[in-house]
Amino acid sequence: MAMYGWEGKKFQQVAEITVKRDPRRFNQGCTTAGSDGTEVIQWFRSVAELTQYLTRMEPMRWGMKLGDLIAVKPRLVDVLTPVDVIGCNDKALAAYNSCVHPFFQIVWWGTFEQLLEADATWPATLLARAKASALTGEERRERLIAYLQTRSGVG
Repeated sequence: MAMYGWEGKKFQQVAEITVKRDPRRFNQGCTTAGSDGTEVIQWFRSVAELTQYLTRMEPMRWGMKLGDLIAVKPRLVDVLTPVDVIGCNDKALAAYNSCVHPFFQIVWWGTFEQLLEADATWPATLLARAKASALTGEERRERLIAYLQTRSGVG
């Protein structure tokens, strides 16, 4: 029996599941980006699901082949295991990015609430793209959700 909704499915299905999730229900988020600037925003039920996905699935999205993945997986487990206990943090983000370079990087991770409250860096850029920077409270939340749904093909 699968523990997560993406387990046991073909990667193309898996890649769409996490992107199309509603961040109000799956509020742990992560954005990865390739060297070409392509960004993928995904949502997970918990930090544990996020770390499992980042270890087992996300490297394949960015072209990491089986041999490379087998070589890097033990390091990813070492980097992400503490995240399961203490949560997403900058030290783990930098260590993870070092492991998966040059294939891709994590540009942001955290909760949907943290994303809504962010004033700097990548979250601020996303809020600007969504035309939600000047909004507050429920208006900001709804504008960002609408933007994410349109971006993922849900809305």
